[in-house]
Order: sequence, then C-alpha cells, then structure tokens
Amino acid sequence: MRPYSSVRRAAAIVSCLRILSLPLIAVITGCATSNIPSLTAADARFGQSQEEKNLLTRADELDQELDRKGMLLETPALVEYLQNVGQPLVPKEAAQQVGFRFHVLRSPVSNAFALPNGSIYLSVGLLAYLDDEAELAQVMGHEISHVVLRHGIKSYETNRSRIVAAHIADMFLFGTSLAYLPYVASVASYSREQEEEADVAGLRAVVARGYSSDEAIRVFERIQEVKRGEGVEGSWYSSHPSNNQRAEALRERVRKGEIPAGQHRGEGTAYREIAALIAEENIRLKLNARQYELALDAATRSLAEHPNSALYHFYKGEAYRSMGDDPKGAAREHGWIYGKSYNDKLVAEFEGRRDEFYQSAETAYQQALALDAHLLVALRGLGLLNLERGEYDAARERLGAYLAQNKTLSDRGYIANLLKGINK
Repeated sequence: MRPYSSVRRAAAIVSCLRILSLPLIAVITGCATSNIPSLTAADARFGQSQEEKNLLTRADELDQELDRKGMLLETPALVEYLQNVGQPLVPKEAAQQVGFRFHVLRSPVSNAFALPNGSIYLSVGLLAYLDDEAELAQVMGHEISHVVLRHGIKSYETNRSRIVAAHIADMFLFGTSLAYLPYVASVASYSREQEEEADVAGLRAVVARGYSSDEAIRVFERIQEVKRGEGVEGSWYSSHPSNNQRAEALRERVRKGEIPAGQHRGEGTAYREIAALIAEENIRLKLNARQYELALDAATRSLAEHPNSALYHFYKGEAYRSMGDDPKGAAREHGWIYGKSYNDKLVAEFEGRRDEFYQSAETAYQQALALDAHLLVALRGLGLLNLERGEYDAARERLGAYLAQNKTLSDRGYIANLLKGINK
C-alpha cells in the first residue's frame, strides 16, 4: 500500500470550486455592504436580504462539495474536541441565528477560514503546527468573529479581484488548488481593519473562557515562523499587518487593560494528544502534494516529540527518497519555499544531491525497521530505493519479502509488476 495514495483528492476539488466561484461573483455584485450590524445586535436581520441569502446558499453548496469530495478529516475524537473548544467561544446571540460547525480540511497548507453560514475550517497543516489549546482557541475565536461581524458580505467587493488572482497562484502550486481553495471558500480576503477587529473580538472570547491571553497571542509568532510555502495569504496569512504586528497590537491592549490577561489553563498536553491524530495525515498530504522538504520538516518535528516512532522515521525515508526520485520537483518546491528562481542551476544542484538523498532515506528506513521490524512499508521503501539505485538483487529480496508477509496489500499488483520487470 502506498502510504499516502488515499489522499490524492486535493486537486479533484479545483473544478467544482471554479464553478462555484462564478455564481458567487454574479450574485453579490452591487450589494450594499455598509452599516451591516453584527450577529449580536438586536437588529441583525441575518439572511434577510436577497444578497446574503444567495451568499449563504453558495456557502452551503461549498460545504456539501467539500464533504462529497472527501476533503474533510472526520476522526470522531478530533471532531468532538474541536466542537468542545469552539462552541463556547460563540456569542449566545450569534448561536441563536447561525449553527456554527467546525471542520478539519485535508490540506497540508497552514490556514483557517470561515464561511458566512458558520462553517469554520481548520487545515490539517495548521493544526499540526499549533502547540496548545489556547493557540487553537485564538484561531477559532478569530474565525468565529469574522462570521459574527459579518465580514464575508462586507468585504466581497475586495475579494473579487483576489479570487481571480488565486486562479493564477494555483498554477504555480503544482495543480493542487492549495492557493485557490482558501480564497474561494472563505469569500473573504479581509481588510486590515477587519483582521484587527476579528483579532480583538476573538481574544476577548478566548480570555472570557479562561485562557491566558499571552498563550493565545503566541499563535501569531508561531505562524510567523511558518515557511513561506506552508501558508497562503488569507485569514491567517494576511500581509496587512504582519503577524508580529498583530501580536504586539493585542499585547498593547492587554497592557492597557482593554483586554484581560486571563490565566494559564494548562491545556498544552491535551492539545498535543489531539494533534497527534493528524500528524501522519499532515505528512502524507505534503508528500502527495510533492512537498517533500515540508514533509521532512513535519516528520522531524514529530520525531522531536516521539523519537522512538518507527512511523515518523519511515516518513523521513519517504521524503528523502522522493527528493532523490524527483529532483526537479524537489528543486521546484525549494524555490517556492525560499523565493528562489526555479532554473537549470537549481535543478542541477538537486540532481547532484541524489545520492545524498538516497543515503539519508536508507538510514531513515533502517531506523524505522530497527524500532519496528514488522513495519512493512519501511521494507518496501528500502526495496524501491534499491531499485532506483540499480541494486536489483537487494530490490528483489526486499520487495519479495514485502509481498510475502501480507497477501492483502493494495499495491500488490504494482510491486509484483516491478518484480517481473527485474526478473526479465
């Protein structure tokens, strides 16, 4: 079984999103967006205008498409945890008008976005990067606030040009729709004022639930450390202002007493247990999107917490082997992450490192098997590595042993055909 073959789904949603974006543009153009009260106001009149009705209908359709296309990760324990953290952050007046729902999106990109119908999406890539529950609560509180403050419909005119820009950005992200998805889904590339408004409202809700403001604000520094390729512009990657500036602005409000400081709730351990549920999925998604270097980083971070995990050593091997197998793709990703030009020189550099990548892969696979001799995918990885190196006897032995130990492998036919090719 190819460990990450089950997640070849991200690109499949591009066409449906492009279709959905057209009616969004058509039905909202020209709507009056000034003086729209928040959902906590007595005169909210949520969903009464035809423009907002149409926007909510499109949001519902997008929810259904994401579900139907298999883009949601619905591990019961994870879903329950998000509901338990998120629902108490929703103002009671807003909860009476909108049914807030929290979803995990199968995307390796670190981002979160909200639909105006109350659907909050947090990506696997983001959840894998956070460190504790206070940080998660701030992300969720921020997104909830965008819905409560009705920023989606208020900012639509600005978004139209950005949705078009997302089409272009997607061309440079290997056809995965990683840039395109958050733009269309959120119907919101917010102004600086709206981002700040959501930051403040979100932090107030977080502190009211007993979280430490300092721990919640740390999420901005954590996101600032994310490599360029791991995040996209959008709700959490707005360039106006920078995340460091957003953090400092919130801390200044706390210093002035405008927002209480809150108290430490000691939720780090609980969150890390939940984050472990999506760590492997995050790595698989990155590998599937040809994000080899980012997958390696993710596996390394997981190993820092779980040094004796055979599985994470295996994924290090997969990342290194993929870089050796696909030096052009590895060079393209490296250029994308660090803002370098993708050219023949960069490709040649990565092609020249092929032996280095393969040696690192072999070491990682061997470490995985030393920790768990029954981890068949590591044996498979070594066999494929031997095959790429032209070490046919070793490839024949390892891939044959891989097939012999499990009769129900989903990739049995693929591996068997490779062996036939070796034996000709």
